[in-house]
Amino acid sequence: MNHDGYTEIHGYANQYINWSFSTSPSQIINVWALDWGQYMAFTSGFLAVGHLLSTSSSDSGTFNVPVGNNWYIVFWNDELGSQHTVVTYNAVFVGDPPPIISNKSIIIIEPSSTTVIVPKTSHTILWGGNDTIDEVKIELYKGDELLKVIATETENDGSFSWIPHYYTRGDYMWNVIPEGSDYRIKIKEIARPYTSNFSNYFTITNVKSLIIIEPNSSSSYTGENILIKWETDTPWNTLIIKLISKKPDTSGMDTLLTIPSVPNVGYFNLSIPMGLPYGDIYRIVIRTPDDTIYEASGLFTLGNPEDDLSIPSYPVLHFIGIFFFITFISLHRRLKIFHINENSN
Repeated sequence: MNHDGYTEIHGYANQYINWSFSTSPSQIINVWALDWGQYMAFTSGFLAVGHLLSTSSSDSGTFNVPVGNNWYIVFWNDELGSQHTVVTYNAVFVGDPPPIISNKSIIIIEPSSTTVIVPKTSHTILWGGNDTIDEVKIELYKGDELLKVIATETENDGSFSWIPHYYTRGDYMWNVIPEGSDYRIKIKEIARPYTSNFSNYFTITNVKSLIIIEPNSSSSYTGENILIKWETDTPWNTLIIKLISKKPDTSGMDTLLTIPSVPNVGYFNLSIPMGLPYGDIYRIVIRTPDDTIYEASGLFTLGNPEDDLSIPSYPVLHFIGIFFFITFISLHRRLKIFHINENSN
């Protein structure tokens, strides 16, 4: 086993594990006990939490398992300056036979029961699934309620990066994910939805890294500027501000204006573009340059109702033109008649 190499032995135990090892030539290595989920995280290159059993070149002992599970005893040659060595090892896994779990070919590793997620920060979902599964769907539940589809379809590769933002209820409605400790992730196979599993319950806090104070849903602007106010604890020196509007008859939004480098001082005076229609269809969006922190205001109003005058359609213009033409002809004839009568006198 070369430097940073490892080997393992595993089995089910719900009482204890007797383990032993030796190295030749003598080399100090680390011996860890990891449950199935943490071992999957370790082999995927993510941070794993386990039980350090030994840091030695030869040792033995007994590990009392905290819970019945598939346990991995990992012999890892990761000490600084370590050289190639041969590891001879053994382990005996003691306890009742593992329970039979049917129709559970997906195991969710992260989030776990100790996970606390802050909205608008990146979090990696980790899972293990049978190699026969191609694509999976990932959903967020609060209690028994489906709150949001995180990924409609993604590869069964064991990890998915997720930034919790908003969930939607009805048309044009953006709702901040509320605080709670009753959240779960559900992952299910696309081809066979009955192949699925839930994570343990985890927590989402109500910490807000960015809050837009003005404008809000009761704001209305008839002038040329919008004084935008916000509070944030982000360390970014600049932020991105957008003015967006609701598309007619859809739930989509159009970007009307983007200010790419706004000093993060808590306020900004935005000049309103000319020619925008009147209505409560506008939002301000503020985000960090790396898109990890994001906030949108409520819908607010721009303009005056009386300023929103539409241009007459072609038939109206045509009618107006005919009216003036007839008026002109009539007036011209009256002038000619007046002129003739004047001469006759």
